[in-house]
Amino acid sequence: MDILFKFEQVGASQITIHPNPQGIEQFLGGYRFASFPALLHHYLLQHIFEQSYTIITLPFSLSSNHWEGAATLYNEHQTL
Repeated sequence: MDILFKFEQVGASQITIHPNPQGIEQFLGGYRFASFPALLHHYLLQHIFEQSYTIITLPFSLSSNHWEGAATLYNEHQTL
């Protein structure tokens, strides 16, 4: 059975929902290139998806203002 591995944009995040998930894996992007986790870690995420997991990737930028970063992630969780 082939299940389509395709990300959809929800807020600032990208999500691929497994039709029969056994869990949810959430990936946070970090500095520079890791700010795009769905793109740069595609093969790892696809392998996890094939093991029956829904994947959520949240990109964010690191800064010296940790409160701002935490608030951004919190707001994105509320959107999801």
